[in-house]
Amino acid sequence: MKTITVENIVKAVDGALLTGGAAGTVSSVAVDSRKVTQGTLFVALPGERADGHDFLKAAMDAGCTAALVSKKPEGVLAEALQKGIALIRVANTEQALMDLAAWYLTQFDLIKVGVTGSVGKTSTKEMVYRILSRRYKTIRNLGNFNNNIGLPLTAFNVEEDTEAAVFEMGMDRLGEIHGLAKIVRPDAGIITTVGISHLERLGSRENIRKAKLEIVDFMDAGCTLIVNGDNDMLASAEYTGPYHVMDIGLEGETLRLSNIVDRGMEGVDFTLSSSEESWNFHVPLPGAHNAHNAALAIAAGLCFEISPEEAAAGLAALTETEKRLRVLEYKTRTVIDDTYNASPESMKAGIDTLMALPRQEDRHPGRYV
Repeated sequence: MKTITVENIVKAVDGALLTGGAAGTVSSVAVDSRKVTQGTLFVALPGERADGHDFLKAAMDAGCTAALVSKKPEGVLAEALQKGIALIRVANTEQALMDLAAWYLTQFDLIKVGVTGSVGKTSTKEMVYRILSRRYKTIRNLGNFNNNIGLPLTAFNVEEDTEAAVFEMGMDRLGEIHGLAKIVRPDAGIITTVGISHLERLGSRENIRKAKLEIVDFMDAGCTLIVNGDNDMLASAEYTGPYHVMDIGLEGETLRLSNIVDRGMEGVDFTLSSSEESWNFHVPLPGAHNAHNAALAIAAGLCFEISPEEAAAGLAALTETEKRLRVLEYKTRTVIDDTYNASPESMKAGIDTLMALPRQEDRHPGRYV
């Protein structure tokens, strides 16, 4: 993280300085007091199980330079004054964390890509990361850091020499991606699919599409939206913003997928064609659906001058993501682990992948469970 001043933090979050001086500096941000070190800004988030304000003392003992609070911490005010720790009071610490991340990203000139969708967003994010990394020093969210807390923390991983950042954007309600897009203001946005994940909260696929399309809320004429044209909800959507739209799929208007060959454990091959030429690709991950994910990622690379050849090299570096469609071998059994928040569409992809694996009658008697 680039070092920032307490003064800049106060301005970015519209806060009030309760203790400490504005000249102090911060070199990391944490929401967990156990991760606080010298120079950390500790953000006291309220939660269902615990309140971050209860861990202010622990954060101060660990060496935090400053803390964002939403209530006056009577029990530690004297100690904060004595140690010169900047306590910054805000109306809402979660919103302040998001506001600070939004301001922080404005301090850099870098490529920013946002990825969302009902399924496939983590795999696609990793593919975009690998492709952009062929030319640019790139960061991306780790694990499931794709919400109002995780994405801002990812933003603070941008360094002075970072050239590109890939942000996965999750949601379970309307307005959430709008808030994440406000932080990132992506140069390119990817929507993998509109499915039925979170249907119980949003009520209809139309509302799910509306939520996913919030990724364009801060896109201008210089930005690009990349969509899976084979998804019925995305194919029928009306795109009215100033941004450019790339339609990718079997019937894609911008780039067309063809010759998809599922090679089981070895991955998937496919061809991607523009109006002028075609390129062949291999993804070393099981599942034919990864051809669509990779095509979207390749399109993102093209937006930033990554050649198809460079993209192919980036895809070759892919590895399986834990608990997301990993094919595991246990003695005489093959297990597909897709246990992380698997939606119905993800489960179908897992079953399709299982059925595409070659039968080895000496090891597998032919039963699928």
